[in-house]
Amino acid sequence: MSRSTASQRGRSSPRYNATTLPTIGKNGSTTTMQPGESTDLETVRGVLLERGERGVVIGLAGTDYRIHLKVQAPLEQAEGSPVRGRIEAQARRLDRTAAGGRYMEPLYGRPRRLQGPIVMKNDAENCVTVRSACLVRCRLGSGQQASDFRVGDFVTFDVEPDALFVPAS
Repeated sequence: MSRSTASQRGRSSPRYNATTLPTIGKNGSTTTMQPGESTDLETVRGVLLERGERGVVIGLAGTDYRIHLKVQAPLEQAEGSPVRGRIEAQARRLDRTAAGGRYMEPLYGRPRRLQGPIVMKNDAENCVTVRSACLVRCRLGSGQQASDFRVGDFVTFDVEPDALFVPAS
């Protein structure tokens, strides 16, 4: 089927999906970026939906998620403008799982539960970055150590209140 025929029928081009962006990795490998992700493994893209003195609501690019996050200082961007930054959270307890998909609960509100693969870890800071609905950098608690996990482990966990949005500089 030609592209013109596909677009006439309301379908997207066969080369790209509207929700994924092809990218080339540092070592030449190809990967697929998901909505709300950047080329580095900690930056999230979204739209600033609401802002206040102590918190923001960010709509993740390409999704229906509206994440309520705390901020250390009020953001200066106007509501409706694009934002980039890192989401930091405190994990209660990471458990490996073999079933299910990547998600963040709830769709609207503060992050309470995450599930997805570990894409990066920092043993010195006892943190892992998990690709759930978006990338989230999580400090481990409950006596767990980042060194106990491997990049690629599929994990699920609850998140403590007060997840933080740190704008990219």
